[in-house]
Amino acid sequence: MISLSNFVMPVWVKPLILVLAVAAIFGYGYHKGLLSGEADLNEYKLAVNTEQSIAANRTFERIIKQKDISSVSEQRINKRLNAVSLKYSKLLKCTTNGSCGVPPVSAAPAEPNATPTDGVSIERYNTLVGQYNQLAEDATKTTIIAEEWQHWANENLK
Repeated sequence: MISLSNFVMPVWVKPLILVLAVAAIFGYGYHKGLLSGEADLNEYKLAVNTEQSIAANRTFERIIKQKDISSVSEQRINKRLNAVSLKYSKLLKCTTNGSCGVPPVSAAPAEPNATPTDGVSIERYNTLVGQYNQLAEDATKTTIIAEEWQHWANENLK
């Protein structure tokens, strides 16, 4: 069958028009998709930047709060440790000069004629008392530090 379009256009023009129409539709869709994707990407970047700034502010506030808590805790530890050191230094001074310490007298024997067997010299007694006081001071300081660390952890985990 012969149509008027065959006289007006050659046969090879129809496929060319069809290819150009498909390419134009594809190009238009690709361009619209690209613009839509770019808008979505810009919106995503804005949301990420907003969340990043909120997180940075929150982190900054937490660091400041932790520094304040740490400073207060450090002051409390030092105050308590100084009080303990003062107490034990007075105790050590008292025991080393013998003015307020318990004299190293051996226990009374059960028999009146028996000689005491557990006597300790003054030097050995003072050494033992000094070591005991140092141990007690170290244990007290360690306990204070552990208590303050627990307090610090409880403050920071709120």
